[in-house]
Amino acid sequence: MNQNQKPEISFCATNLNTEAKIRTSISSIVSIAEEIGLPWEIVIAEGPSDDGSSEILKEMSSGSDNIIVKFHSTKNRGYGRRVAFENSAGNIIVPFDTSIAYNIRYAKILKKFIELGVDKMMFSEISAIPRKLINSTGGWRDLIGGEDIDLYGRIIHNYNVLAAPIGMMESVPEKSSSFDRQMRYVKGGVLQKLKRIYSVQRDQIIGCNYKVEDLMKLNLKKPLRQRLYLRVFFFFCAMGSKFSKIKPVNMGRNNYLIFREGLFNSFLRNDFKLMDLEESDIKLTLNQNEIEYLNKVSSLWKSNDQKLMEFVKIL
Repeated sequence: MNQNQKPEISFCATNLNTEAKIRTSISSIVSIAEEIGLPWEIVIAEGPSDDGSSEILKEMSSGSDNIIVKFHSTKNRGYGRRVAFENSAGNIIVPFDTSIAYNIRYAKILKKFIELGVDKMMFSEISAIPRKLINSTGGWRDLIGGEDIDLYGRIIHNYNVLAAPIGMMESVPEKSSSFDRQMRYVKGGVLQKLKRIYSVQRDQIIGCNYKVEDLMKLNLKKPLRQRLYLRVFFFFCAMGSKFSKIKPVNMGRNNYLIFREGLFNSFLRNDFKLMDLEESDIKLTLNQNEIEYLNKVSSLWKSNDQKLMEFVKIL
């Protein structure tokens, strides 16, 4: 990109300790950006990595006008996403995960969404959001967990969503659990790990505007003893959320429901056809706990479950 040329697309990420995957992830984003063919940039907020990630980012950004790295010292995903966004310049923001290598097929979906020029969020395994939607809804907040759905819920509530998940799994073969991903942020023993798990769940309660009963309904398939432990844990996390400086944004429903029902309405409208996708292309992953939860609380799901299940891949 010419130094005087403003990027049309900003691929934004926060990173910490993804040394094994970050080079492949960024390379996949570069391929997608070049395939789209519009001016682009990659902006990464790099936390205090100690596994070699920082050195790789310095190397990949050295001498490049397209790759921008902003270093900070905070182990907070919401903060990192906000830093990356605030240092970007594109009209379209594409959040991505530096532990995932993305299939080139997403280039076609992103380009089609940009050509549509709609004031909506596009949701897929790699999403796209017009910059003005992020600005008008307050952007990412400094939450350790639940930072994305906190923002996406506000955007979908105010502007709606165009859903185009196609179920393309990451091409990097090693997959890690959500627990393992959070442990990238932890140095120390059991106490530090427990503190991180507590902080993540507390912030998910804030970001998703969950009640303890919502969380219990999302864990109905777990064994009884485990659910008893979880109820106590969720109670303490919910109490902790009440003392946080960041408060939930109350939009009448929790953000999980706003997010999911926004996607379901998009499927029922056949929005994916606007993206030149067929019904058979659409695959939204849900687990059995989520399906049980939706059966209990979502009238939209209960009224259309047979149709919507055609778009679902059960984990």
